Amino acid sequence: MPLEPESAKFLDRVRSLPSRRPGPGVSVDEARDATAATADWGRPGPDVASIVNVEVGVPGGSIAVRVFSPARPRAVIGYLHGGGWVIGDIAGFDAFARALTNASDCAVALINYRKAPEFPFPTALSDAEAGLRQIADDVPGPAGVSALPLIIAGDSAGGNLAAVVARRERDRRLSARALPRLAGQILIYPVTDHDFDTASYRDAGNQLFLTRDAMIWYWDHYAPGDVRDDPDASPLRAADLRGIAPAAVVTAEYDVLRDEGEAYADKLADAGALLARTRMAGQTHGFANRYGLLPGSAELIGMIRQFVDGFLRRSSESARKPGNNEGTAAPRPNTGRSFSMKLAERLNRLGTETAFAVSAAAADWAGRGNTIYPFHLGDIDLPTPANIAAAMDRAVRDGKTGYCPGGGIPQLREALAADVGARRGLALGPGNITIHPGGKPVITKFIQAVMNSGDEVLYPNPGYPIYESQIDYFGGVAVPYRYVPDASGFRIDLDRLRASITPKTTVLIYNDLQNPISAESTQQEKEAVAALAIEHDLAVLSDEAYFDMRYSGESTSIASLPGMAGRTVILYTFSKKYAMTGWRLGAAIAPEDVSDVFAKLSTNNESCTTQFVQEAGVEALTGDQSGAGAILATLRGRRDAAYEALAGTRGISLAKPEATFYLFPDITDAVHAKGMNGMQEFADAALHATGVSFCTRLHFGRPQPGEDRLYARFAYSGLPAEKIREGLGRLRQWIEA
Repeated sequence: MPLEPESAKFLDRVRSLPSRRPGPGVSVDEARDATAATADWGRPGPDVASIVNVEVGVPGGSIAVRVFSPARPRAVIGYLHGGGWVIGDIAGFDAFARALTNASDCAVALINYRKAPEFPFPTALSDAEAGLRQIADDVPGPAGVSALPLIIAGDSAGGNLAAVVARRERDRRLSARALPRLAGQILIYPVTDHDFDTASYRDAGNQLFLTRDAMIWYWDHYAPGDVRDDPDASPLRAADLRGIAPAAVVTAEYDVLRDEGEAYADKLADAGALLARTRMAGQTHGFANRYGLLPGSAELIGMIRQFVDGFLRRSSESARKPGNNEGTAAPRPNTGRSFSMKLAERLNRLGTETAFAVSAAAADWAGRGNTIYPFHLGDIDLPTPANIAAAMDRAVRDGKTGYCPGGGIPQLREALAADVGARRGLALGPGNITIHPGGKPVITKFIQAVMNSGDEVLYPNPGYPIYESQIDYFGGVAVPYRYVPDASGFRIDLDRLRASITPKTTVLIYNDLQNPISAESTQQEKEAVAALAIEHDLAVLSDEAYFDMRYSGESTSIASLPGMAGRTVILYTFSKKYAMTGWRLGAAIAPEDVSDVFAKLSTNNESCTTQFVQEAGVEALTGDQSGAGAILATLRGRRDAAYEALAGTRGISLAKPEATFYLFPDITDAVHAKGMNGMQEFADAALHATGVSFCTRLHFGRPQPGEDRLYARFAYSGLPAEKIREGLGRLRQWIEA
């Protein structure tokens, strides 16, 4: 994807500075001055329960360790900051460490190792190990902190040090110089080698915050000459990583260090030591500590929490101190039990439905005995209508539990053709219908069927995150189009959409009655979108998951407009109208030749959609509709309760949508009134203060250029009206306090 917009602005500011950044002919003092010039960019970090500064004695002097702790830490992260081993200090990571402490529920200890060229290799490494020992032995702070699992982490040069410390910890487990036992390692765009001729080093598009010339300059100051061949300087050159602490590796798309970081991840995977890896799309080097300035920092902090979750699942709280370590100093043979498959590179492009990450945070908070008001996930807590459940039971009793046609059972295809055709004014037959296990597979199969590698696909942002994930995964180029606020809610920025179309654009994804913002196109807007599709010969996916979830008015489909039926695939789902989210039943309505392809893909992927579930789908469409009507009436009451509560809260503004089960209020003034640094900090604080859990705009794609307002999504489908009023009442009291 393109360089993230805030990062581009940041780089413009950096280029405007009079100070000289590291590179040929630049002195160390000049480079340090350039770093200092950006130190106050961004915002202060949040308060934490405690901060303790420790001086650690090392040969020839001392180093500082600053420990940030929450009230009840579950682990300790020893963090080694970046700066090419030459520049920077822990003060530049203060805001990042504060935010990470609160988000991860871990104590975060910043280790201020000494810098080259005054202290060349291996001084920084020795200092890192001394700081780690101090953390493990007797860090002051909350009771019990020194008995917690220990994780080593670092970015850039700090990631280099963290990787080496983790390997040396393995090698010394039975020696007199043993290091504290590690539960995991987190390596953020790490330096792992001194090969300046990798593809990412040579790519002109990567010469941004960190350049090839700058890295040569850093290496010359830290480890000049052949000493850099030592695996303690270049960890990629280590012979064997088996037995090392489990690792998570994060790289940036536009970074000269990208390839060596991913090569090290490959080596960890070969050794059975890789917990997770991710390449952060649209990011360049140096975003980690730019908390409150670059959105990648907040995203990374959320990832680190998940990494810690993974480490702790793998790790018991066996003693970390040298005398209690088990195992051997030499790595164990790689038996089948420890084998780790080398995963496909395309998995680096696979995203996820980020609302589930919010679910994990809410579940964790609930697990500590707190009341949760779950507005974050668009699930429905209402029962599926009884006649539909009875039809499934009947089908099971009748033995309809075997394989069935990949395209779906004939009676459901016929029922859908009749229902969808009548409601949308389309002439449809069973040949236009294929049945799938939910709506998501329709997105995947549509992308597989109509998009070639390198094709550009227009998709809504903010929007359902699976669109971008599948475009990227199958090798397309995801091109976002945006919405802008108006009196009725939001409208598509048609000028921006039109300007985004190039000769490589082949596909448009259109989601009327939109998740997350509940936007509904006017007839004029829908016709304008259709005209662009026809003019540029685009295939269209019309995601109509909420077509029947409306409280007034009547839905129409873009497929019913002249010239659109033959180029449009409609995504249909039973999940919303019939409260069947977990049943996994959906359909694609498409031209017959495309339906044949979808059926073939289904045969290859899942063979078929569960037969007795399809039988229930027939009853849903052709049987008693009172249950669906009752669901809609209940959701209307919940919509009204949620809207009234939010609209009456100071600092929040929103329109009242007539469809979906989401509200997408502007929370900008509320965030600023609470003195927060951004949407995610506001959401985290709201969860802990009120129990109200919700997604932010950041969960539905990266903010686009020109966005200066902050939004949140509240799904009201999973709470009764009285709980909606109770939870949002608590939120209002907290905001207005």
